[in-house]
Amino acid sequence: MKSGTRASLWTMGVALAASWGAWGVDIASFEDTLTINEPTNVVVEAGTVTWNCRLEGNGTITKSGAGTLLVQNTNTNFSGEWIVERGELKSGSMINKVVPFFGTGKITVHASTSYTCSVTVWTSILPNDIEVVGPVSMAYPPLQANNQASFGGLITATDGLAFYQTGYSSGAYAEQEKLKFEKNGRIYAPGQKVLFRPNAQFCFWEAANTLVCGTLETDWNGSKGLGSVRFNSSGNVIGTIRTSMARILCGVNNCLGGAALEWFGQDFRSDYTVFRLTGTTAQQAAYLVSDECPAAEDDCYRLVSTDASKTAVLTLTGGVETATAYCQLDGNVTLNVAPTGEGAFRQRLLNRRHTMTGAITVANAKATLALGGGTLFPNVTTVQVNGGVLELEADTDPFKSYAVALTITNGGKVKLPAGVNWRLASLMVDGEERVGEFRSGDASGLVLGEGSLISLGADPLALVWKAEDPNAVLSVRDNWEDVSVFDFSVPNKYQLLFAKADTAATKAVVDGAYDLNMLSFDAPTADGFRLTAGSDSAAIALGSGGLATAEVGEGAAGVDYAVEVPVTTTRAQTWNLAENTCLALTNFTAEAAVSAKGHGTALFSGTTTLDADLVSWGAKNCASTDKTTDDLNRTLIFTGTVAGEGKLQVQGWNGCKLVLSNAVVSAPMKWQGDGSHSWAYNWFTCPAGTTNEISGPVTCDGASYLVIGKNAQLTISGGMTFGNKISVNKDFGTLILTGKPVVSTTAITDNNAFLGAWNANSRLVLDVAGNTFARLMAQAANSVVEFRADNAVAEDCVARWQRNCISVDDSSADGLFELNGTRQRFRFINGQKANRAKIHGVEPATLEVFANSTNRSQITGWVTLEKNALGELGVNDALVLGQQAFASYGDLKVSAGSLEFETGATWLNGTNVTVCGTGTLRLHQGGVFAGAHAVLHVGEEGLLALDAGVTQAFAVGWVENAQGQMTRLPAGTYSAANPGALAGHFAEGSQGSITIRRHGFRLTLM
Repeated sequence: MKSGTRASLWTMGVALAASWGAWGVDIASFEDTLTINEPTNVVVEAGTVTWNCRLEGNGTITKSGAGTLLVQNTNTNFSGEWIVERGELKSGSMINKVVPFFGTGKITVHASTSYTCSVTVWTSILPNDIEVVGPVSMAYPPLQANNQASFGGLITATDGLAFYQTGYSSGAYAEQEKLKFEKNGRIYAPGQKVLFRPNAQFCFWEAANTLVCGTLETDWNGSKGLGSVRFNSSGNVIGTIRTSMARILCGVNNCLGGAALEWFGQDFRSDYTVFRLTGTTAQQAAYLVSDECPAAEDDCYRLVSTDASKTAVLTLTGGVETATAYCQLDGNVTLNVAPTGEGAFRQRLLNRRHTMTGAITVANAKATLALGGGTLFPNVTTVQVNGGVLELEADTDPFKSYAVALTITNGGKVKLPAGVNWRLASLMVDGEERVGEFRSGDASGLVLGEGSLISLGADPLALVWKAEDPNAVLSVRDNWEDVSVFDFSVPNKYQLLFAKADTAATKAVVDGAYDLNMLSFDAPTADGFRLTAGSDSAAIALGSGGLATAEVGEGAAGVDYAVEVPVTTTRAQTWNLAENTCLALTNFTAEAAVSAKGHGTALFSGTTTLDADLVSWGAKNCASTDKTTDDLNRTLIFTGTVAGEGKLQVQGWNGCKLVLSNAVVSAPMKWQGDGSHSWAYNWFTCPAGTTNEISGPVTCDGASYLVIGKNAQLTISGGMTFGNKISVNKDFGTLILTGKPVVSTTAITDNNAFLGAWNANSRLVLDVAGNTFARLMAQAANSVVEFRADNAVAEDCVARWQRNCISVDDSSADGLFELNGTRQRFRFINGQKANRAKIHGVEPATLEVFANSTNRSQITGWVTLEKNALGELGVNDALVLGQQAFASYGDLKVSAGSLEFETGATWLNGTNVTVCGTGTLRLHQGGVFAGAHAVLHVGEEGLLALDAGVTQAFAVGWVENAQGQMTRLPAGTYSAANPGALAGHFAEGSQGSITIRRHGFRLTLM
């Protein structure tokens, strides 16, 4: 006996079980099989009775009483019908399995609006066909399931359906929280209402899961739940889908079943008040209808596409005379009004800002789309009226001014109220473009109502300036020639032409902000033309037509033009700058890319902002004297600041020039030289006396000869990559590399990958460590390469590259390498002519050399010279100093390989000479060092190699003993034949001698 339960079971009025007590019988006492072949009544008055036995037979079982009958076993062999007259018939649990808990027969539920009468599916797929008889309400829904249950049979109804999902999480949207219709699960309730409980997730999961009903409603009895209904089937037939806050999700084409889409209620939440389409779907619905939600709540009713890359098409087929909706259309949606019935259909949209990006189409003569007050489509650019009517109800343009390309076919009309002048980007009527202003009653027959339709055409319109008054403003119609349509509020539409030959005007006033397609200047006299500011808001946005200056004639004097208001590019464009013209711009901004061409000059002052690239193109392989090529001899001049993320790109082929004149550039730059040595192609210039800085990254391809004028300075602090020569030309100009190093993109074995001071009196300053290149040049008389940072050459460059890493080239004139108190590590020093290029240290500096080198250029000042090896590099190589009286006051040190003095080479001002490591000091003559004060230090493995007859004197000598300590050499003469304390320190074949004059110095203070 089951405590708390009272049950009774009859067959033909006779009890099958007589185990009675105070609370009834537990059918679990039937331990094996219960066979029912006759009509049988089961009464559960309260609580739950559980059946664990197996059912067999084909009899009808009628469940009554307010309690719950739980059937646990799999009853494949029972084919009888279940009739639920009251209470709950509940299945057992078998997750994601098709289980006939109630056998294979039909289930009939007698629904009631006053008490519970229901079938509940619990974590399984119920395969039975179900019929619901009688009126339903959500207070007592006849069908219930938890969040892991599915219906797999045909569900029919005589007076509506209501579903209740249990076990959901409010607002969640995970698959395990969906009630599914799968396998052959279907609902057939034509003309009836189907209700789904708020917050639940219902899925018509497979193509076979169809819904036929009069109304699908997701909210009831004032309850505004969230939740969703998802369709993956296209065979649905639905009269109306009504929702307040739930989502209706469309996973396949035509899953809405042609339903009218209705939003209702006043409890708004934007994320859920939607019909959500994927970008791959094409849906048909009858019409859109909704309550009026608060004007401030733009998202109160929404129809959304969830795929920005693909268009979801919604076609409205009609069914009522007029439907009114305050809904909002979002995302990549195309709206098509195309009624299919006999009568006319008018869809009204009111008081919402739609963000949809697709097209709007009125598809046939029976269709009207009416856009009421507060309706905006700022992202729609394509509208088609094919035989129907597009009606603007309010006195405002719902589209962004001049954004729409309108196509009218088959007698379509546009209905416009008084005061509305609908401006179009273009107008096509039955395949022909129309330009002008159209009104009701004119020959076009396009317009109904009292407003007008204005189309300027797809092409820009030219306006020619005729006013000669220097204070004339752009906005006055009479200042322009032959104006038929005049409205400067049209963006990117007008091309303005100034200073035609038949006017003496030299100035016009910009009296506001203008969005133009093009500015073109044509002045045949030297007076040129200026656009000046007439208000604080004066500015010009420049569209795809760009800028142009006209030719001024062969041999004519140069002409100057100026735009003295801020100019911004809004669309990609080309500038054509004619020969002998200069166009000055103040506070220029490139929001869209600019390509500059022609023979003229553009001068940028104030603040130049490059949010997009500014590219000046050269014409490669064309002679610079060929004026027939439009891409030659152009100059861009910048003064002030140049900022932004867009590149300033200049191709210096055959006369294309870039000039910085007191400019600060933080934008990235790309320079492309032509690789020529000719002065005709020195295309990068900093004029004399100017100071310029580039803090953005620089990329340089091809030879780049930087013409830095007298007393001018260019500082590059943002780093540079280069692929060929970078040289400083011009007298007394200075290039300073600081902040970040320069890096060669050319193989370092290419001798063309060099930095240098190329011209007389030019200066290159290395104020940053780690630069990589092949050669370092001081090419001309008084040219200077100055070091202000230690290790100006990257160690990787010194160690790994197999040709000239650093080359002191003095082959043509007296250049200077000023070490300036730094320590530098070179692979080579390569100076071939005595008394020409110099290596100097104005303060004590160190020059470390690794590989085979011969240097006859002068080393002066305070330079310590070291011959060393980096890893295995240069271990057996020689640094040869020859034919030069080296005047340095610095020390000498050889740690690896050999340091060799040719005959005629001396180092008379230095004091300390150190031979250590595996190094060798090799002398071909005596008197190389000043014996009166030079000091010799010999390490444990250091070697001395002296030719026959060579005697070199030192004031003092030191030698490293076996304990690693330096001991002073006694005065005397040492040689390979008589090594004394220098035993083991004379190289094989050494025949000369070393003389140590004394043990110390005598210091006299005067």
